[in-house]
Amino acid sequence: MTINAFVFIGVGIAFALYAPLMIDLYGILEFEGDIGWLYWYAASFGRMLGAMLFGTGFVILAASSYVDREPATNPLDKRLVLALLITNGVGVFVATIQQLSIWFNAAGWITLLVYLTFSLGYVFFLIR
Repeated sequence: MTINAFVFIGVGIAFALYAPLMIDLYGILEFEGDIGWLYWYAASFGRMLGAMLFGTGFVILAASSYVDREPATNPLDKRLVLALLITNGVGVFVATIQQLSIWFNAAGWITLLVYLTFSLGYVFFLIR
């Protein structure tokens, strides 16, 4: 959980401060003609995403100090780990769809791999 928290905090800072650069890694802000204004809407959304990831990272970090190292033995711990599994599972689903339909680049594969790694880690915690 701690690694998940620090990744969310780091990516949140990156998106909040450098949204246009982070979004450009996915190659989706290449506008031409009269729709250049859309770039700044996308950058604004990227900054809001960064704020959300930053905050979620700190919530996960705070919650991780209450979780046992054996989450299968405590029902509250199990529910928290299940919630994080569902969150990252949705991330795997969305990243897969985006990668196969829009992104087609290394940043998309890295995003998918990060979500998949966290999901598998939470599955491991639930069955251990």
